[in-house]
Amino acid sequence: MSRAVGLEGAELAQGSFEDDAAIALAFLGVDVLFLAGRESPHAVDQHQRVLKHAREADVHHVVKLSALGASPTSPVVLMREHHEVDEEVRRGPWSWTLLRPHL
Repeated sequence: MSRAVGLEGAELAQGSFEDDAAIALAFLGVDVLFLAGRESPHAVDQHQRVLKHAREADVHHVVKLSALGASPTSPVVLMREHHEVDEEVRRGPWSWTLLRPHL
């Protein structure tokens, strides 16, 4: 891991949503997760993979970048996907915060 310039105490970890070993390594010593990702046909699976590792690492709080309008009945696929991951976040075992900015 390397240090983040200008952010005292922050460490950077590099990996991908598909790399379980890198995800597990990135969670060492982590208590709070900020979960954000890119729009992708695999976004739900990727976020669920990260949340699985967060459970195993005993993360205490998850902050997820969601979206205003996230709903299981939205006509927009991206909003249905956000809702699906939001529900996974709500199931815990951690405390959570959903950020729902407007596009």
